[in-house]
Amino acid sequence: MMQTGSTPVPLSASSTSIDTLQAVLDEIGHPVVLLTATGQIVQANQAATRIFDDNGDFAPGKFCPLLVAREDTPKSLDYLSAVIATGTSTEGEIWRFGRWWNLVLVPLRNLDGEVRRIGLFAEDVTQRKKEQAARLEQERALARTLVREAHHRIKNQLQGLIGLLRGMKDAREPYESAIDAAVGRVASIAAVHCLLTRERDQPLRFLEIVRHTVLGMRTESPIPIDISVGAKRDLLLTEEDAIPLALIVGELLMNAMKHTERCEDAQIEVSLKDFDAGTELAISNTPALLPVGFSREERRHIHDGLDLVSALLPRSATLQLSQHASTVLAVLTIRES
Repeated sequence: MMQTGSTPVPLSASSTSIDTLQAVLDEIGHPVVLLTATGQIVQANQAATRIFDDNGDFAPGKFCPLLVAREDTPKSLDYLSAVIATGTSTEGEIWRFGRWWNLVLVPLRNLDGEVRRIGLFAEDVTQRKKEQAARLEQERALARTLVREAHHRIKNQLQGLIGLLRGMKDAREPYESAIDAAVGRVASIAAVHCLLTRERDQPLRFLEIVRHTVLGMRTESPIPIDISVGAKRDLLLTEEDAIPLALIVGELLMNAMKHTERCEDAQIEVSLKDFDAGTELAISNTPALLPVGFSREERRHIHDGLDLVSALLPRSATLQLSQHASTVLAVLTIRES
């Protein structure tokens, strides 16, 4: 990077000839342009002319193309005015002519101490910017790899915990119901972490969360679970929303498994479909009956599982439970934010 101080450089037209100044400027490998206070070209070295004078517009009296947004229009007069007003140099990077340039503007004073000219020094920093971008991408790739590895290890640990709980369930019958609930909740979290190992910085898809949760629950359920997808909209979720919704889906499935009568016709059905403002998930279980006087709003006949669902329910979601003949229907609607 070019180094410049903040002290203005004295410039006296009588101290050197234009030819001598031109010779000095041409010795500098980077583009150097002498400007008026309003950004017009006074003089430039060979490096600047070679790079910027493709169409003959790089000439005395023309606005410097490094500071022009369109023909004969300064990009920012304030940029130049600040150099004159403060009497100090300024530096910044811009994209021009398909390259990145680091510009340094230095105020030049005459013998009376007045800033009448500005020296512009340009350095092509395109390669440096590319190298910086490459290093940043490598760092991001490493971070993504570490995050995926963390999710993978969390998923494995949760699956190990599920196995431990299953063993406890087999050994201690009185705790069967509590262990079933714990297995379902851990399985729901494991499903999300399984997806997070694959998605690579992409939002999680609600459909995939439902499918993974259903797949995990099928291994635990004594009742067949079918899933149908009529939704065309793919609801995308952040990680913060994905885990609570996965727990809610798992809890509703566990509730359906627990309260469905064990018989030959027993069935749990999961369906996804669109509605005007988002996605609707419906879970029905047959044959099943809601308790007499059941009311989620008034908290009548509410068990711990539905308490958890109510606590986790995002503001963008609503839940309704209803009885239809011998079928209990739970409908979770999620509005797109």
